[in-house]
Amino acid sequence: MIARKDLMSKFLRNFDNNEDYLQKYIELLLLHDEGSAYSYNRPEKMRKLNIAITSTCNLNCVWCHRDQPEFKDTSYLQKEMPFELLKKLLPHSKGFKRIHLCGIGEPLTHSRISDAVKEAKKYVDEVLITTNGTLLVKRHAEELAESGLTGLEVSIDGFDGETNYKFRGSKEDKIIEHLEYLSEISNIPIQINSILADANYESLFGAVDKLKNVKNLKRLHVIPLFMQDRLREMNIGRVTDEQMKQLLDHYKDRIEALGLVNIDIYPDLAEAELDPIITLREKHNICYYPHREPFVNIYGHIAPCPFLEQFSCGSVVERGIEDTWNGSELLKWRSTQLAGHYCEVCQNYCNVKDKGEYDFELLPGYNTKGVDPNNSD
Repeated sequence: MIARKDLMSKFLRNFDNNEDYLQKYIELLLLHDEGSAYSYNRPEKMRKLNIAITSTCNLNCVWCHRDQPEFKDTSYLQKEMPFELLKKLLPHSKGFKRIHLCGIGEPLTHSRISDAVKEAKKYVDEVLITTNGTLLVKRHAEELAESGLTGLEVSIDGFDGETNYKFRGSKEDKIIEHLEYLSEISNIPIQINSILADANYESLFGAVDKLKNVKNLKRLHVIPLFMQDRLREMNIGRVTDEQMKQLLDHYKDRIEALGLVNIDIYPDLAEAELDPIITLREKHNICYYPHREPFVNIYGHIAPCPFLEQFSCGSVVERGIEDTWNGSELLKWRSTQLAGHYCEVCQNYCNVKDKGEYDFELLPGYNTKGVDPNNSD
């Protein structure tokens, strides 16, 4: 019983200093389809504003959904947000603590990525980039070090010299060299994100030893695999809880042995077992992503969630965050999902169940095939 109480205490940490988040979560948990489609989360209480500044990527990772029909068969890919559009968008980020430059594309392919960070810093205290790290060459590293960037998340899915190349198309040793150099010229905190699957499990055990000279490394983030139909077809699956525990215990042992006291590991097994979003989805068939925090796509439009960024649900530039975050378009998406109707993308990528008998073409932005709504005429 004590262990269960400790587990719940860790679960509640996800809602620290955010009553809005907790209130909405409890409402959905208790009321299900009778819950409101309105999101209570206010900018000052949300973790961050997510912005996709490009849909171009220089890699083709096995787990990524950019080569799936919902993206590949649209006109959304291989574009970047014009810098002038970004400049019009960013004033609407006032009130947020952090901007996260992320999405289906690789942010470092953007032609003005360092200028984008500088511009964002005019409105928020923190700017974070998620990158595959391959383009973090000296020039990019030096520009980002001077830009005011306050956080860097780097995706590496293998540390044995072969696996990262097999599943991501990049060599981790070169990426780690980039990170070591960035650590020499800046104090930008670095987090390593690693997908955890049975296909790359063994290769992750070398992470701490390979990263030991990255002075700015602050966190190792292990991400349990999001199952998709195509991964099942490739016989790629998730690891067991015991395997995850063995990996995390190994990380802790190696961190202690090497005296790397400033490196955090997330999540621990308890946090992974009761992740708020995964638990709500797997146990109650409710997706919390559209209620959590805004995601703005390359067109400057609000999107239903990070995995549906090609669907545009209102211009933030023209209408602002509040009017789009709780606008009629996104409310329609949320209410449809709360009624148990999930499109093929949701079913495939987030493993939610669809009740059927719903025409998803009725959803705002669904039938646009990723075209730019700003030039739809």
